[in-house]
Amino acid sequence: MGRDPKHDYRGRSIYHITISKAPACPPFSKISGSPLNPLVSRTIIGEIIEQQILNFPNLHPSLQILQYVIMPDHIHFAIFARDYLPRALGRYIGMRKEASV
Repeated sequence: MGRDPKHDYRGRSIYHITISKAPACPPFSKISGSPLNPLVSRTIIGEIIEQQILNFPNLHPSLQILQYVIMPDHIHFAIFARDYLPRALGRYIGMRKEASV
């Protein structure tokens, strides 16, 4: 599901974000173990992504990461905008993506 053009993404809300990697990008993590006991280990790029996710509150004090998971080819995170933001949430996500390049 894409962005809703009618929604104000500066508003106070909990957002679920999914970002997929480009085909040429190395994996973010590796999954081993068994289906009943999987083990996820982050690659170097996955560790950088985790640092960027955890640094969201440094971009704006109203941003709080609630949960995140770093999969081999995509990431999910839930972020809470506790107050109305001066910029749309996508701008803050873009800042984190630029910082990790």
